[in-house]
Amino acid sequence: METHSAIYGRHSVRDFSGRPIDLATVKAIIKDASQAPSWANSQPWSVYVATGDTLAQIRAVNQQRVLTGQNGTPDLAIAHREQWSSLSQQAMADWNETMTETISDTPTDVEEQATQAAANLFNAPVVVYFTVQKNATGYSLFDTGSFAQTLMISATDRGVDSMPAYALIAYPDVLRSALSIPSDQEIVMGVALGHAKVDDKINTVAPGRLALADFVHIAE
Repeated sequence: METHSAIYGRHSVRDFSGRPIDLATVKAIIKDASQAPSWANSQPWSVYVATGDTLAQIRAVNQQRVLTGQNGTPDLAIAHREQWSSLSQQAMADWNETMTETISDTPTDVEEQATQAAANLFNAPVVVYFTVQKNATGYSLFDTGSFAQTLMISATDRGVDSMPAYALIAYPDVLRSALSIPSDQEIVMGVALGHAKVDDKINTVAPGRLALADFVHIAE
């Protein structure tokens, strides 16, 4: 697949099928991601892969916590929607409207399906977690974001779908225990990998992106 096709072909999947991914493919995708650029070649990321029984254990605890209303305590701070720019808030609202129109007539149904998907970790067969040293600079976080995007583009190129989500890293204590992540590492993000369940409305492609004029500023 050409790079352009992989970039535009990738979209977030919220319900994966039961089709597995072999470990060799996962390793190849991670190897591709390791080509991402980094500050002074620092390569600040560490990668933890959960699959099989380990992922099943993480999923079980995650389901219990989400469905009993336990708030997440991620390592990195999150922002409420009203803290985002007006442009970002509008983009979020457009996505919510599209999901409501696609799934049902009521936002409540969308919220319930989204909650269930989060609780199940999207039924993914593999989740890849990224960490950096605690108190890392913003540049290390930028580098790790580049790593994650390269990983998802590589996955698409190899016919594997992906989903980066807060829901995957909401309970870091569970992940540290299951994956033996050292206490001096911050869990930045998780990316679920798998194959999208066919004809599942929750897997609808998000609405179009912002126009370039909305966020690109060119000085000549």
